Amino acid sequence: MKSVLLVEDDKRFRDTLRASFEGLGYQVFAIASEREYFSLKVKSIDYAVLDLQLEKGSSLSIIPLIKRYHSDCRILMLTGFGTVTAAVQAIKLGADNFIHKPATLSRILSALDEDISNLDDIPQETPTLARQERDYIEFVLARCDGNISKAARELGIHRQSLQRKLRSYPPLR
Repeated sequence: MKSVLLVEDDKRFRDTLRASFEGLGYQVFAIASEREYFSLKVKSIDYAVLDLQLEKGSSLSIIPLIKRYHSDCRILMLTGFGTVTAAVQAIKLGADNFIHKPATLSRILSALDEDISNLDDIPQETPTLARQERDYIEFVLARCDGNISKAARELGIHRQSLQRKLRSYPPLR
């Protein structure tokens, strides 16, 4: 039986992925943080699906640990707020692939089989300042569960200014 490690801080998404992988016959180890990784008593992990941005930090620090104890494990970084820099860093640390959310189970499975063995395969376009700002605002908004007022306070701007910025963004493709 193949095994998969899921590191995802969004409980609903983690539970959905767990159920989907279990439905395909995988043994699933689902955790929400790096700290929980140390409590795992697992002899073998075939695949790992890691969310880049965790509630407390990043899962980039888990990649070398997985590679040290499970050298044949295929690692996929999954993120809703990824940048080219983060993708390159993940690949350099040992991840096999990097994709953006939202992602279907079939996309995740195919990405686990794909290999970005050469960093030249990653598009090297630098995101614009406007794109980086948008990604960060969406990250903070997601962390605040969509609460505009809370996100505006965390960003240090007025609520109406945040709403105006959000309205000005074109839809993502």
